Amino acid sequence: MALSERTEDYLEEIFSLEMESQEPSVTALAKNLHVSKASVVSALKKLCGEGFLVQVKYGTPNLTEKGKERALKIFRRHQHLSYLLREIIGIKPDVASEIACAMEHVLDPESEKRLAAFVDFYCVSMKEERQWVARLQSGLDNPEDLSRPLLMLEEGENGRVVRITARELLRKRLLDSGFSPGSHVQCINHSCEEQLIEVTLNGTPAVMNMKEALAVWVLPEDRIG
Repeated sequence: MALSERTEDYLEEIFSLEMESQEPSVTALAKNLHVSKASVVSALKKLCGEGFLVQVKYGTPNLTEKGKERALKIFRRHQHLSYLLREIIGIKPDVASEIACAMEHVLDPESEKRLAAFVDFYCVSMKEERQWVARLQSGLDNPEDLSRPLLMLEEGENGRVVRITARELLRKRLLDSGFSPGSHVQCINHSCEEQLIEVTLNGTPAVMNMKEALAVWVLPEDRIG
């Protein structure tokens, strides 16, 4: 059964309160979820009707086995995402938690497995002191300017290619043309009417269309001239 984001938030918050040996009262839920008590009452009634909660009149709601199973899955998704964002990427804990809350609702089981596999592989590799982990952490601890599509370079601005986002044929064509990671480009001219961009690629003049320029991502470097 598909649940709304808000419904999942209620199940997760009730589970969290229970794990902290606190009562998931209407007042506590309203405060923690930043909603009105009337909204909490309505949501609890719906969750009881769907078999996720049991609640006697005016009493504290309790998760059923069905509710605990669903809440645990939500909790697991949140923890996978939080760990990835906080412990690996290095985002501040409060911010990482907020991002995880937004992402957890759209994370499907297959995507969660892949993310969890990466986190687990990273943890094992870190324990084994693999060289790539140190290189990854160095890059994350010293982030460069935000990369952007080549199309966003201003005339006269330079950039270093960091990745190609196109797929299949266009990706191969761009790589074969020399737009590989590490290559240097300079934007010479934007021709909006013809939807073409003149650049130099490692010092050699080249012309590309808008679609190609959107697929080549670069880190801006010092302007020349």
